[in-house]
Amino acid sequence: MKQLIVFIVCFFIYSFSVRGQETVNVQDTVQMLVDNAQLKVTEYISTPGKEVCGAGFHHHDPHLVIVLTDASVSLTVEGGQTQNISVKAGTTLWSEAETHMVINNSEKPVKMLLVDVKSD
Repeated sequence: MKQLIVFIVCFFIYSFSVRGQETVNVQDTVQMLVDNAQLKVTEYISTPGKEVCGAGFHHHDPHLVIVLTDASVSLTVEGGQTQNISVKAGTTLWSEAETHMVINNSEKPVKMLLVDVKSD
């Protein structure tokens, strides 16, 4: 049941957010869209050259990422390993807990949702 709730919420948020992805004058923003007993959904918008999902090196518990715009980012993990990653809008990624830094290498703003599923 919990998976169905997460899917429905993510689908609704994705459908709603995709309509606005043509916006040109986007500022870097972090906005909490949902925060309840089951999950937390945070929207991140990052302009070129800026951090994507947190300031500097930061930690995330296991989470789902829904990429709402085409994105090219550099991901640096603890220990200094960096990799460049490109993904298309609509891509979903599951990530176990990690500490990292992510920079927007795209020529346009990157918009994504981070979904944290809370334990019972």
